[in-house]
Amino acid sequence: MNAKDRKKLLIDLDLTIVELARRIGRDKSWVTQTIHERKHPRPTQELIAKELNVPVDILFPSHRRAA
Repeated sequence: MNAKDRKKLLIDLDLTIVELARRIGRDKSWVTQTIHERKHPRPTQELIAKELNVPVDILFPSHRRAA
C-alpha cells in the first residue's frame, strides 16, 4: 500500500489520524509522518497495522525491507 491507499483505508473505516493516534498512544504528527512514510518507526507501523487489522507488511511495504 502507498500513503494514498492508507488514507483511503482510514476514510473507509471512518477513522481520523487524530483518533488513530489516540487509540495507539502516539502523537498525531508522528502517526501522520508514519502514514506518509516520511518516518519508518517499526513499532508505530506495527501498532497502526494491528489497530487497522491489516498485516504490517501489506500496510507498510517498507517494513519488510527494514526487517
